[in-house]
Amino acid sequence: MCVRYLHQDERVVRWARNRQAQLPDEDWRRFDNESFPGSIAPILIDKQLVMAKWGLIPPWAQDEQFGKKNAYNARAETVAEKPTFAAAFRLRRCLVPATAFFERNSGRWIEFTGPDEVMAFAGLYEPPNHLSSGPSFAFVTTEPNDFVAEIHDRMPVILSPEEGDMWMDQHALAADLRALLTPCPVEWLTAVDAGPIGVKRNSGQDSLFEM
Repeated sequence: MCVRYLHQDERVVRWARNRQAQLPDEDWRRFDNESFPGSIAPILIDKQLVMAKWGLIPPWAQDEQFGKKNAYNARAETVAEKPTFAAAFRLRRCLVPATAFFERNSGRWIEFTGPDEVMAFAGLYEPPNHLSSGPSFAFVTTEPNDFVAEIHDRMPVILSPEEGDMWMDQHALAADLRALLTPCPVEWLTAVDAGPIGVKRNSGQDSLFEM
């Protein structure tokens, strides 16, 4: 499961503007560029970038920590059927912009980045409800490609711009959406050792893998 990712504001702003999206009114400096479950982070809903809590909170949840504990990642294999995610899969799909994601291996963080400034994860969201004053979201994970498999047994679903448009299309067929939930090509990713778990990341990172 992915429990940590980055969304550097300047890069996300450029990405959103390239998609002709409206930007949020909030002062982004109030939010960290690094997210863990329960953090506030930007997501793209239709043509609007909004701030949302990482950890999807369905309307029937009874615990405000439900998303943080149980629903920050949605498995591609069960996303259309699992009660937590099924309605959002049908009706409330979004994109989650990320500039890097991390997986854990042998007590260390491995940081993965893509060929572009921003990677677009396939996401799901819920609107505000009795437990959440703003939107909440999760992103979909799938089996890893051969590159990520050396480190972890899951990875986020990373979409190309064209695939992102299809994912956001409210008229898309379920079968077409499922077909998007596969690992990205190996050549999309590079990785570096980002330091021991429990130690704040630093800028002096040595390359671990190259593709």
